[in-house]
Amino acid sequence: MSGGSFNYAFNHVSQFAEELADKIERNDITDRYGCAPHFKPETLAKLREIEAIARKTAALMREAEWLCSSD
Repeated sequence: MSGGSFNYAFNHVSQFAEELADKIERNDITDRYGCAPHFKPETLAKLREIEAIARKTAALMREAEWLCSSD
Protein backbone atom coordinates (compact mmCIF):
# COMPACT_ATOMS: atom_id res chain seq x y z
CA MET A 1 0.00 0.00 0.00
CA SER A 2 1.30 3.43 -0.90
CA GLY A 3 1.03 6.52 1.19
CA GLY A 4 1.55 6.80 4.88
CA SER A 5 2.22 10.50 5.29
CA PHE A 6 -1.15 10.89 7.07
CA ASN A 7 -1.17 7.42 8.64
CA TYR A 8 -3.70 6.22 6.04
CA ALA A 9 -6.42 8.43 7.53
CA PHE A 10 -8.51 7.94 4.38
CA ASN A 11 -9.11 4.36 5.51
CA HIS A 12 -11.14 5.56 8.50
CA VAL A 13 -13.41 7.65 6.29
CA SER A 14 -13.71 4.80 3.79
CA GLN A 15 -14.62 2.40 6.60
CA PHE A 16 -17.27 4.86 7.83
CA ALA A 17 -18.80 4.94 4.33
CA GLU A 18 -18.85 1.13 4.19
CA GLU A 19 -20.49 0.82 7.60
CA LEU A 20 -23.04 3.48 6.75
CA ALA A 21 -23.88 1.68 3.49
CA ASP A 22 -24.40 -1.52 5.48
CA LYS A 23 -26.75 0.22 7.91
CA ILE A 24 -28.72 1.69 5.01
CA GLU A 25 -28.96 -1.75 3.41
CA ARG A 26 -30.21 -3.27 6.67
CA ASN A 27 -32.76 -0.52 7.34
CA ASP A 28 -35.72 -2.90 7.52
CA ILE A 29 -33.93 -6.02 8.75
CA THR A 30 -34.72 -6.91 12.34
CA ASP A 31 -31.72 -7.73 14.52
CA ARG A 32 -31.57 -10.47 17.12
CA TYR A 33 -33.17 -8.14 19.65
CA GLY A 34 -36.17 -7.47 17.42
CA CYS A 35 -35.05 -3.95 16.48
CA ALA A 36 -34.72 -2.30 13.08
CA PRO A 37 -34.23 1.42 12.34
CA HIS A 38 -37.04 1.75 9.76
CA PHE A 39 -35.75 5.15 8.64
CA LYS A 40 -38.14 7.21 6.55
CA PRO A 41 -37.38 7.55 2.81
CA GLU A 42 -36.19 11.14 3.21
CA THR A 43 -33.81 10.07 5.99
CA LEU A 44 -32.47 7.24 3.84
CA ALA A 45 -31.93 9.69 0.98
CA LYS A 46 -29.90 11.97 3.25
CA LEU A 47 -27.88 9.00 4.58
CA ARG A 48 -27.11 7.93 1.00
CA GLU A 49 -25.97 11.48 0.26
CA ILE A 50 -23.68 11.39 3.31
CA GLU A 51 -22.31 8.03 2.20
CA ALA A 52 -21.50 9.41 -1.26
CA ILE A 53 -19.78 12.44 0.24
CA ALA A 54 -17.76 10.21 2.58
CA ARG A 55 -16.64 8.02 -0.33
CA LYS A 56 -15.57 11.07 -2.36
CA THR A 57 -13.81 12.54 0.68
CA ALA A 58 -11.93 9.28 1.27
CA ALA A 59 -10.83 9.20 -2.38
CA LEU A 60 -9.58 12.79 -2.20
CA MET A 61 -7.80 12.11 1.09
CA ARG A 62 -6.09 9.09 -0.48
CA GLU A 63 -4.91 11.16 -3.42
CA ALA A 64 -3.53 13.84 -1.09
CA GLU A 65 -1.79 11.21 1.01
CA TRP A 66 -0.14 9.66 -2.02
CA LEU A 67 0.89 13.07 -3.32
CA CYS A 68 2.42 14.05 0.00
CA SER A 69 4.14 10.66 0.21
CA SER A 70 5.68 11.20 -3.25
CA ASP A 71 3.83 8.17 -4.68
